[in-house]
Amino acid sequence: MLTIGVIGAGQIGSAIAKVLAETGKYEIIASRRKIGKVRDLEKLGVKLTRMNREVAKESDVIFISVKPYKVPEILNEVSDLLRNKLLISVAAAISISKLQKLAPEAKIVRAMPNIALKVKTGFIAYSRGPKITEEDINLVRELFSEMGYCMEVDEGLMDAVTALSGSGPAYVAIMIEAMAHAGLKVG
Repeated sequence: MLTIGVIGAGQIGSAIAKVLAETGKYEIIASRRKIGKVRDLEKLGVKLTRMNREVAKESDVIFISVKPYKVPEILNEVSDLLRNKLLISVAAAISISKLQKLAPEAKIVRAMPNIALKVKTGFIAYSRGPKITEEDINLVRELFSEMGYCMEVDEGLMDAVTALSGSGPAYVAIMIEAMAHAGLKVG
């Protein structure tokens, strides 16, 4: 069975772990400094750890789902464990070339999901790095299809996708909330 690792089980990372664990197709291991906030993932069979190196060592595919400023530190910590492993970064605004410099032996995919993946209706745009094979990209599509709709895009469009798709659901939620408040106010 394929082992999927998630480094950074915050909002998006824990949603990725949850959705993939629910399929029953993969072993999942996830890291987070404050494990108490994601203990519910254990009920789905997700192995939790505070150690990023443990995730990198045990996994065939690694999602890195941390704030962009943390990416260099974390990849420096685990890059020696990423040789020929598929690394999928969902950290905003970190280019494939920068990821490849930080983890030169990894096979890189840059992706931007949105929070709707929690209910398996997300949109995930992704771009492939130079070491990615067709077999790798088929696996990426398989994983992302569990979370919703996925589409490969030119990396030059990823920042626009991030602004529109990644943040779009939040903008819509704010608009709906404002409409509800206005409706209550007028009776």
